[in-house]
Amino acid sequence: MPKNDKPTGIIDTITASWLNLIKNIRVYLNFTAVSVFLGLALWLLKLVTQDLATGRMASVAVTVAVSVPFTLAFMVLTLGLIIATWTGLGKKRPDFRESVVSGAKMLKSFVWLSVLTGLAFMAAPITVLISSFTAAVMAAPILSQNPWLYVLAAGAMATLTGLVIAIPAYYALPLSFIANHLSIDGIKGWSCLKRASGLVRGRWWRTLWRLSVPSLFFWLAVQLALKLVGILTGMAFGDSESVWYASLGLVISQSIYGLSYPLFVGTNLMVWNDLKRLEGRE
Repeated sequence: MPKNDKPTGIIDTITASWLNLIKNIRVYLNFTAVSVFLGLALWLLKLVTQDLATGRMASVAVTVAVSVPFTLAFMVLTLGLIIATWTGLGKKRPDFRESVVSGAKMLKSFVWLSVLTGLAFMAAPITVLISSFTAAVMAAPILSQNPWLYVLAAGAMATLTGLVIAIPAYYALPLSFIANHLSIDGIKGWSCLKRASGLVRGRWWRTLWRLSVPSLFFWLAVQLALKLVGILTGMAFGDSESVWYASLGLVISQSIYGLSYPLFVGTNLMVWNDLKRLEGRE
């Protein structure tokens, strides 16, 4: 990680994330292999269980029951990947097993943090909707006496609707750092949410810019790779609707996404580290 007082530039962020991926490719291949295996196993298991389930509700219940353990496994991999990438960006050699074990130890806290994040996302929009509904009910007698007030009411409702959309969008940026606070700094629960929110206060737009540009660059590269591989696969195997062909497509796409994920994680970690250093100087 950079030790100077200046934030890491966008080009430097892209370069550092890419070099970290190349340098530690064996570790990331392990993460990708496990991720592909879990994704393929979940897909096949859903196909089998949905055929056995009778009725819509039974199918939904079976899908949820099957998905839960795989979701927990993916959460462990996510924490492990963050730890491994942080270690790699720090110029040290990450270890796959140690990273996953460390992630597993934080699983309970990560699940609880995910629940709190969901509640935080829903709390503000629900509060705005309840307030607007209450105000509309109380104002109904007045509105019926003056039709022009409907125009003002419509404007107020449009504003409230914008708030319902804008508030979660605003908090989505700081909440993208919560896994870093948990896995690297060991901050848990509401303290983690408060820490993440305070980190971008006064720097929201700059943080969005520094995160979105490298992420967009990597996303376009991934889409290009998927397109090229799709064309080559189609030329080699032709159009097929068999399960094996679908499985091959799933494995290829999961592999590309799995290998590219450290690039996005590296970008997030570098911006997060810069924000912490800037905060420490203020």
